[in-house]
Amino acid sequence: IWDAANPGSAAELRAYLKEHPQDKELASQLAKDEAALAQMNNGIAKTPGERAAFDAMNNHKLDEAEKRFTELLAADPQNGRMAAGMGFLRMQQNNFGAAIGFLNQATQNGFTSKAVDDALATSHFWYTMSQASQAFQDNQLDMAEAKYREALGMRANSPEALMGLAGLMVKTQRYAAAAAIYGE
Repeated sequence: IWDAANPGSAAELRAYLKEHPQDKELASQLAKDEAALAQMNNGIAKTPGERAAFDAMNNHKLDEAEKRFTELLAADPQNGRMAAGMGFLRMQQNNFGAAIGFLNQATQNGFTSKAVDDALATSHFWYTMSQASQAFQDNQLDMAEAKYREALGMRANSPEALMGLAGLMVKTQRYAAAAAIYGE
């Protein structure tokens, strides 16, 4: 359930729910998170072409959305709304580093909104989490711990970051620290 908050996990969760439709709690959380993402996108598009790009993304036609956003940005590289759209798309593709770049570009091109601010914060969090996870897998445990703690600095009660840090504590045989984190 906690991974439903990760925009990049939506496709896998939808596939899981097709095989496990009885998981109502996960379905409800995913629907809530996807509705929030669609609401973020509402009101950004100004032209029919822009609306078509956002509609494709909101309907999980990511290849079509990417094609449309790319064409719109090629025609108008300074279009902050389309840079934001590409940022939202990259979030759905689980490419949070690229999302940060596009969302920053949106802001630099004069498009500011709460949706972009929220998406930037979310992208920074998940990018940091991916760095922590990669460091953990690469057995760079000091780096992993630093990144999990950085993520907790962004979202203090994040179950994802807490579980990652606790797992790291177990791996490094710091069981008391892991127990304290699991207790949070």
